[in-house]
Amino acid sequence: MSKYNIMYVYDIIPKNPSHIHKIKRRFYYHLNKNTPFIRKATKSVILTTSQHEKHIDEFFMSFSEDIIVYKCKITDIEIFKNPSENK
Repeated sequence: MSKYNIMYVYDIIPKNPSHIHKIKRRFYYHLNKNTPFIRKATKSVILTTSQHEKHIDEFFMSFSEDIIVYKCKITDIEIFKNPSENK
């Protein structure tokens, strides 16, 4: 069983489509700073623990105008080995 119990699913949909690249750069720059608190499950899904929930919520709120976010509380999750970890 995983230590992660909160999953965020997000999609970047900017108010002004011409700013998509600027928003993505800013978003991923700040997301990567949160790496100690999260695990990137897929391109648009991250996992975290309940003790870091408030911190990650605040992160997503700072992008609330340009990102749609769904938060799921997980009671059980199993993470299979990542194929890239076979190396």
